[in-house]
Amino acid sequence: MKAVLVIVIAAVYTVEVVRSSDEDLLKSADLACPISQTEIPHHRTEPICTRDTDCAGDEKCCDWSDNQHCLKGIDRTPAPGECPRQSMWNDACLAGHVGCRYDAECSGIGEKCCLNFGCGYNECQSIRQHLACPRSVSSIENSTYLDCETDADCGFDEKCCESDNSTVCVSGLDIVPKIGFCPVPLETSDQSCSPTHTECWYDSECGGTTEKCCRNNACDYSECVNMNRDFACPWFDRPAAAANPISDVSTCSIENGTCSGFGLLCCPTGMSHSGDLVQHCLPAILHRPKAGQCPPSEVLQHENAPCLENYHGNCGYDEDCYGNHKCCETACGYKQCLRLPGSQTREKRLEHLLEILESES
Repeated sequence: MKAVLVIVIAAVYTVEVVRSSDEDLLKSADLACPISQTEIPHHRTEPICTRDTDCAGDEKCCDWSDNQHCLKGIDRTPAPGECPRQSMWNDACLAGHVGCRYDAECSGIGEKCCLNFGCGYNECQSIRQHLACPRSVSSIENSTYLDCETDADCGFDEKCCESDNSTVCVSGLDIVPKIGFCPVPLETSDQSCSPTHTECWYDSECGGTTEKCCRNNACDYSECVNMNRDFACPWFDRPAAAANPISDVSTCSIENGTCSGFGLLCCPTGMSHSGDLVQHCLPAILHRPKAGQCPPSEVLQHENAPCLENYHGNCGYDEDCYGNHKCCETACGYKQCLRLPGSQTREKRLEHLLEILESES
């Protein structure tokens, strides 16, 4: 009889242990323990525990500096939406930052726990922080145009924006800049400013992967400019390549501009056995232009100055020319170093400087 009683008690104990273990596993799967937000953890006053089943339904038995306590668990379930796009710059990183681990640790509406790529830690970010309202909301594609009061009333890729006398949900404008830099401005006057230009605010308004929204100071507006405008392919010796053909195929096309990315161009790398250029995307060489703009090539052609045969010009880029001369394309197909109309010679600039010094003395 005693043996039977012992077996029954052991069975009941085993069932309770298994049940407790199952409950612990369920809590461990759904909830996580909080971590201290300070370098020196403070003393806790919550009840001491040994396992999750010792705590209330939304609490877990968590290790702390002094003991194990029943603490409010953190929901591991991801919040709706995706982390925003962000740049790679790290100009706002915080030393000793204690980041988040789960979306439930973020208190703001529409926030998620996301990796800050530039700083290397997790932080709470708004899922719409990379979006802005467009200047005109009347013709934005893929928009619901539902009435709203805040961004939370809209889809994850939408913003609540003003439209006439109301606010509606429209697709947000991506404000994260494209990787790369604006080229050096070519214009030094407003002679080439267009009254019908299309102004931009953000890079996402510019088509293609190499177009950026850049400031034109001479015209006092921003416009879309090719970031790779001042880049050129490395030197290619065509005769030598023709003498040593290679068995390779092109991975890009110069005509179609199939290379995407800052400083990348489709450049010739050799000649095939059939005599065709073999082209690949290569890191290009930056050639910074000098101030000013070359005149149209037909202006540089004179009746009494015919094109020269077997002549390939005396420059390839502005940096090949002396002083303030620029390398300009002629109607003959080659380039020449020219001093632009209105530009000062070095001697004239020195004379002007001396006049200023004498007037101030």
